[in-house]
Formats: sequence, structure tokens, C-alpha cells
Amino acid sequence: HSPWLSSQDDAEYRAFLKARRALRKLDDTVVKKALPLTGRHLTLMAEVIPAYDVFDAQILAVWTLAHAAIQRLGEILNGTALRRNIRRYSTPLGDFFAFFYFKNNKPKMAKVKQAPYAMISKNANPFAFQVLERFLQMFHNQSEPSDFLFPKVSKTGIIDRTCSLSTSAAVKSLRRLLSKCQVPTPDDYSGHSARRGGFLDRIHVPLGFTEVQGHWKPGSMTAQVEYDVLHIARRMQFF
Repeated sequence: HSPWLSSQDDAEYRAFLKARRALRKLDDTVVKKALPLTGRHLTLMAEVIPAYDVFDAQILAVWTLAHAAIQRLGEILNGTALRRNIRRYSTPLGDFFAFFYFKNNKPKMAKVKQAPYAMISKNANPFAFQVLERFLQMFHNQSEPSDFLFPKVSKTGIIDRTCSLSTSAAVKSLRRLLSKCQVPTPDDYSGHSARRGGFLDRIHVPLGFTEVQGHWKPGSMTAQVEYDVLHIARRMQFF
């Protein structure tokens, strides 16, 4: 009953919320989610990247880390992750990388008690371990702890350590590589694809371990509802 509803007026703002809830029932559009980027996709990408291609070597490392550590792409790129966020350890049980995702990201209170890192071990994930090891040798032999973990790289392989690789550039390059691998509908993969694929590839892992790796809060309904997809491979186990 008003030309404009003011958010400053409580009654008008409640009227706006009521109208929005009513109109939402008429929205029949399908919610579009990123397709999951699985470990198989990553191995296909590795096969088509030449050994001398510095640019695509970094792109592969970005998506491999996001998949292995079940991270959001925004927690890795755009200057968020630095060289000191990832560290290699050697133990009697085997070598592993630890990615400290809380270094530059303030955690929610529900997540403070969890281990503040994701683990990529040589025994459990040799592919990801090898990709990250090669990437660090190529890019960070002479770098400082405060340097961007994923710096900007030109197509000719020139590394610019004053800038960070952007999420848009990483997504664009991912789609190009998927297209090169003849993966259908490459444009349906986006920044959340690696996190979603990393979860699905670890359906066999106890959910508590997965929640810590991807820093969901314990008993997270988001992890169970939004990421747990009944895809064909799982359904074929029963039907």
C-alpha cells in the first residue's frame, strides 16, 4: 500500500518480508549448483598439461589443493593464502602437507576447537602430494613466507609475485582444460566445484574426518544435505 517500502520503518519492512516470502512460492527456477570436480577430472587435466607449462601447472595445483583439502576457492586465491599457509612434514608414518586455512581466515566460534589445518598425505593421496610438491619446487624455491601462495603468472610463464591469481582466472582456465579433456559442459564447473567434488570423492571417509578437513562444524547439516549427492556410482552399490 505504499510506492516504496522503507527498511527503516519496522511495519513497512515486515510487510516487505511477508511479500517476499509469498512471491518466493511462485519461483519455479531450478537451483543451479556447480558440478563436482572429482579426482578423475584432475588426473585427466594433468595428462594434457605439458611439463614446461608453468601457467597450467599452477592452475592444476590450485584445483588439486582445493579438492584435496576440500576448501573453498576464495580461501586459496585472491591473495588469501600465502606461502606460509602450507608446510611439508616428514614423520615415521609418512610425509604430508598441512594447509593452515585459518592463517588469514577468522574462524567461526563453532570451529575453533577443530584442527586448524587440512592434511594431504603422500600415502593417502599420492597424486595431490606430487602435484603440490612439484608446484612448490617450481614457484617457491626462492620465495618468502609472506609471498602469495598462488601468484599471478603470464601465459609465457613469467611470475609476478606482487599480484595474486584471481578466482575468475582460475575458473576460466579450469573450463579451458576440461574442454581440452573433452569433459561435457565445462561451463557448469565453477569455484565451488573442487570442494563439492572433494566431498563426494570421500563418501567412504567417516563424516567427522571430512568435517575437519573441510572445516565444517561438527554435525554440519550443510555437509550432509548440500554436498552428499546420491550419484550413480553410489546407487549402483544397492540397485
